[in-house]
Amino acid sequence: MIRIFLYLVSVLIVIFGLTFAILNSQAVSINLYVRTYTFPLSILLIFSLGLGFILGLLILLVVYTKLKIENKRIKNRVKIAEKEINGLRSIPIKNQI
Repeated sequence: MIRIFLYLVSVLIVIFGLTFAILNSQAVSINLYVRTYTFPLSILLIFSLGLGFILGLLILLVVYTKLKIENKRIKNRVKIAEKEINGLRSIPIKNQI
């Protein structure tokens, strides 16, 4: 059942992509000061979407790595604190009467 659903979703995405490319086939010029390039609008939009996705993943990777490092440091601090607490619990309490 899930395979059929995924197949239908894949077909719909392909159909949507084809109609998107057909409806946005106008040529667009990009001036990069040194040279001018001409591409179909649909290709530029897909390229921009892909580039944004890749940049977003790179930023996510940097943030994720920083959080993993911070998490590891915090776990080490907790481990040290737990050892200290267990050491303090083993010391007998003296009566102050």
